[in-house]
Amino acid sequence: MHSIGRAGHDLMVGAIALGYQQVFILLNPNKPIENEPLIAQRELAETMLTGVGISGAGQIVLLDNADPDVISDRLHQNHPKELVDPHHSALLEHHVATPG
Repeated sequence: MHSIGRAGHDLMVGAIALGYQQVFILLNPNKPIENEPLIAQRELAETMLTGVGISGAGQIVLLDNADPDVISDRLHQNHPKELVDPHHSALLEHHVATPG
């Protein structure tokens, strides 16, 4: 995407709910003002994940370096602390309404 400023907590949490282990967001180190909404959205997404019993720490990763080698290293070294089972998402389990 040309600009990811419109990507919000809904997309981040949605990806984790679908079973993705991590979401990586590449920030533009030359435009810190444009990064502020993404940082706030990540904080909101982590709070939402924690609220439903999933540790959001390490699952939504912001990358803000212009060096492609540094980005590559971060992508290959990053591992979430808690993985989501794609066949049994805790997000879905906590929000399924039971009839009656």
